[in-house]
Amino acid sequence: MKPEADSLRLFGVTRSKGKMIELGLPLEQQKLRLRANDEPESLLLLAIATLGDTASQLNDDDVPSQSEYEDLDFAASYFDALLGSHLAEESSGDIAILASAAYYLAGRPGSSRVLSDRLFSRPAESPIESLLRWILHGSFQPFECVAGANLQSAVHVAESTAAHFLLGLDSSLALEGAKRLRSIAYSSPSARDLLLADLVLAVLRRKLQVSSAVTLPEFSGLPVALWRDSIRASRFPKELWPAQLAIGRGGFFAGSSGIIQMPTSSGKTRSMEMILRAGFLSKRVKLAVIVAPFRALSHEIASSLQLAFSGEGVRINELSDALQLDFAADFAALLGEETQVGILVLTPEKLQFVLRQESQLVRQFDLVIYDEAHQFDSGARGVTYELLVAELRAGLSERSQVVAISAVIRNADDLRAWMLGDDGVVVDGSGLSPTARAVAFATWIEQRGQLQFFETDNYEYPDYFVPRSIESQSLVSRGRETATRVFPDKDDKKVATDVSLYLGLRLAPKGAVAIFAGTKATASKIASRAVDIFEREVLLTRPAEISDPKELSGLADLVRMHFGAFSDQWHAAKLGIFVHSADTPNGLRLTIEHAMQKELIQFVICTSTLAQGVNLPIRYLIVSGTRQGTESISVRDFQNLLGRAGRAGMHTEGLVVFADPRTYDHRKRRVGTREFEKSTRLLDPKNSEETTSSILSVLLPFNLPNGGAALSPSEIVECLFDAEIGLEGTAKAIAEFTKELKRRRDSLAALESYLMANSEMESLEDFKSRAVSLCEQTFAFALASEVERSALRVLFARLTETICDLVSEPERQAAFGRTLLSAKKARLVFDWVNGHRDALLEASTNEELLSVLWPLLEQTFEGRVSVFMEPAGSTFALASSWIHGSSYERLFEMASANGYTKPYGAVRRKLTEEDLVKFLHSTLAFDSALIVSAVCQFLGHEAGGDQTPLGIFLKTLKYGVPDSLSISAYEAGFADRAVALLLREQLREVGFKGDSFREALPMYTDRVTEVLNPLPSYFLEVLQGLHSDASGPT
Repeated sequence: MKPEADSLRLFGVTRSKGKMIELGLPLEQQKLRLRANDEPESLLLLAIATLGDTASQLNDDDVPSQSEYEDLDFAASYFDALLGSHLAEESSGDIAILASAAYYLAGRPGSSRVLSDRLFSRPAESPIESLLRWILHGSFQPFECVAGANLQSAVHVAESTAAHFLLGLDSSLALEGAKRLRSIAYSSPSARDLLLADLVLAVLRRKLQVSSAVTLPEFSGLPVALWRDSIRASRFPKELWPAQLAIGRGGFFAGSSGIIQMPTSSGKTRSMEMILRAGFLSKRVKLAVIVAPFRALSHEIASSLQLAFSGEGVRINELSDALQLDFAADFAALLGEETQVGILVLTPEKLQFVLRQESQLVRQFDLVIYDEAHQFDSGARGVTYELLVAELRAGLSERSQVVAISAVIRNADDLRAWMLGDDGVVVDGSGLSPTARAVAFATWIEQRGQLQFFETDNYEYPDYFVPRSIESQSLVSRGRETATRVFPDKDDKKVATDVSLYLGLRLAPKGAVAIFAGTKATASKIASRAVDIFEREVLLTRPAEISDPKELSGLADLVRMHFGAFSDQWHAAKLGIFVHSADTPNGLRLTIEHAMQKELIQFVICTSTLAQGVNLPIRYLIVSGTRQGTESISVRDFQNLLGRAGRAGMHTEGLVVFADPRTYDHRKRRVGTREFEKSTRLLDPKNSEETTSSILSVLLPFNLPNGGAALSPSEIVECLFDAEIGLEGTAKAIAEFTKELKRRRDSLAALESYLMANSEMESLEDFKSRAVSLCEQTFAFALASEVERSALRVLFARLTETICDLVSEPERQAAFGRTLLSAKKARLVFDWVNGHRDALLEASTNEELLSVLWPLLEQTFEGRVSVFMEPAGSTFALASSWIHGSSYERLFEMASANGYTKPYGAVRRKLTEEDLVKFLHSTLAFDSALIVSAVCQFLGHEAGGDQTPLGIFLKTLKYGVPDSLSISAYEAGFADRAVALLLREQLREVGFKGDSFREALPMYTDRVTEVLNPLPSYFLEVLQGLHSDASGPT
């Protein structure tokens, strides 16, 4: 089936009809523009022939060519489109079987599985059809077969197949039985049975080739008997998907190290599990470490692995995010004699902190997996990640396996060469995307807007369109309003966000929706607009109507506990609409993610958090704009976003809509052309930026404010260390230059800490020599040109001079390096602690410690809001309320009532909620907690350990909860300020006097369950996990 022009046109017509139905167009508006004698269904026979020919080829051991597989994929997409169009309803049962089989044979098992779930809505017509349905579904539950010819043969094949997939037994009986069934069908007069028998054999052959019982022993070099218990587990995959097969062929299940580039939704966590299991079964691995660059991602991975290894004696630890010496017991348990195997999941910052305290632990790491391994160029966090990998490279045993995983590493060979040398393997799975994605641009020139769809990478002309996709409606006025209000509004200031919200609301009944907003402010604006239009009686479906009522009630209650009953976030939550951003409170983020994963809610508005590896299984991605503040989103980040649309195993296709009509409608204008080209460029993964180094980015060219020539790398290094730079130029240019220079200087803090941690009792010249040697081990140096390498050497050497100027005692440098602070801040904290030791030791409450520490913390504040907030004492008041556990609503009210302001040019403005959350989360919970962590270290374990008043204060500041019991509840898994406080209050009310939530749980399980039951179901799952922990190791 070669998709020629007419075939493609008819395919487009079929797709257009399906999209009309998805958008909920009334039947009378679902009109197709057809030529004379056009029948979209006429492609059906050609598609069937293509599928039949491919099945026959495979059964005759004739491997189809690449172009033949592309034809098969087109046939599968056509079957799927025909189902969605409702143009052949009378044959929908047969078409669903054909679509599922075609997708499977085309290498898209996730899409096949989605359609196989629909196959049991009507009775099968023959035993062969029953058998094909059962094989495609792949759960291998007891076979239920209709009566008819070949019944016993079909039952025999099913029983033999189940024995292989569920018990790991030999597969030859199943294959021979399917061959006999096919031979019988070939002598039958029924063309339908002949085709189905061909498909039974072809699909079964493929399933047996990729079954876990066949592939895992082959790829790992371990006998099937060792794998049998895993294969028999109900949660373990019974077959490997294409990306996992590529990983297996790369030797990763046998202990090979390397780089894995695999598309989003292709089974990353399952692949990790298989790598871990292979290591455990072979006795190569006792302790595995997984590094994930975001706390939410770390938590998601740990939760998935706890479920995967439940009841198997695998100890899984997710260390707390606080930078303090609270990990000794965890490591003792992981490395103890009673623990056979263990997994540690943590962020780069936490692992670096652990290794700075106990550097010899690295020799115990048998397997290290770096997730989101492209994040070496993500600013200051990228510096930390890169230096951590450099540290591990130097310390890991030669027998350790190292695996780096990412969906978007364009220059994987560069990363392999640096990280692993010549021995590493690169698996490029970039062409193995498990789900198709459609792309549409909104256009709104006439009264009603349309969606223009593109099926290829040719964006000159759309392949088809959907009319009447956008249509304004009048809204009810309020009070004395006289102006007519409509939604969506065509006004330039509103059109992008209004159309995004409008399309999201229309699509939500068909599947989960995420609107991507470039900033938190835009995300909040869209949520507020949703509240406004439903209050004005807009005639659209509330997402609440297609959400789980109990889950929605729990989520809305949690939002109210944080933000109050007058917040737009609470009103939006009641509508079934949620905001997910970096500023969203941790527990609320976790519960939103969990509810989306379980398909309990359908609508979320996201910022770039959606591109950070978190699994939100959406069907529709609505892009309100491609800018993040003043910068355009990178191709790499957009590709990560794109991967969220259409989750394998849940959807056969994702849809990405660029919702701002101006992008498409102005594409012929000079400025508009650039915007349209930018948008289409984001869609091609070949345009992804290479993974580079945040350290190297310090040397990237930038101009002096007087408009002169760009500075060379060596001149930039001089600027970084020159306190008095004579600047000429406009005030704006000087301000931008100064801001950029400060950003680059700040990014060197992690580098200074790294050099101090690696210093020894040596002279300055020896220290410089060591620093240059360390420089040459970085990814930055591996990527750099000779000119840049020379500048990097100078940079590292100059940093040692700065360190020695501030910390002249060599014996102090390593101690300062353990703080993760720059030399200047470490010196400041050290000197301050020495001058205030008595006051610190005398303070015994959080309030007293905050008062003692506040002058030090204020000295380390950065950013205009933190430094220049007025009136005087406002930052201290916020911090005091934060550590007492005050809700965000209360904190916002306090700022408003007391007139807290920030500088804005020559004037002052009230603090926004976004300003306050940034101060609380970034300044207090992160930056200030890092300073307090250093204070703890300089005081020593007896005065600064995790159970001392100062150690408790550190976690109080980190989490925003008031005492040991609420901290304990938070760290037990109820990682939400409001929930941890609620649990604490209820336990105190029933008379519990202790400080350990886990200690209280056995006695007060019923009360804890009663408290959690009205809240999001995520927390009840945490509770179930704690009960599992108590009954045995997990």
